[in-house]
Amino acid sequence: MFSKILKQLRVESGLTQAQLAKEIGVVQGTIYFWENGTNEPTATYLVRLAKFFKVDCDQLLGLEYLETNQNNHLEVLKLYNNMNTKQKDLTIDIMKTIIEHK
Repeated sequence: MFSKILKQLRVESGLTQAQLAKEIGVVQGTIYFWENGTNEPTATYLVRLAKFFKVDCDQLLGLEYLETNQNNHLEVLKLYNNMNTKQKDLTIDIMKTIIEHK
């Protein structure tokens, strides 16, 4: 999750890996490894990245996304549990159709 978020923030900011590396005090290869999930930053660099992109560490680590995603799952489950059998079957058919037509 972190690697995707970091790359997205960097690209949206119009920065190369080398430019971001210079801004936070690492070499370009470090950014490459972070974005590819080979390594993860220490807490010191995580804080530097968060300050640089003006986000908090939870956002950078994807924790905000996970919490939102979990809340969505709970809402879907709650709605599904309030359906009758026919509605549940129809919902499952609709979901399968949506997935098949990606």
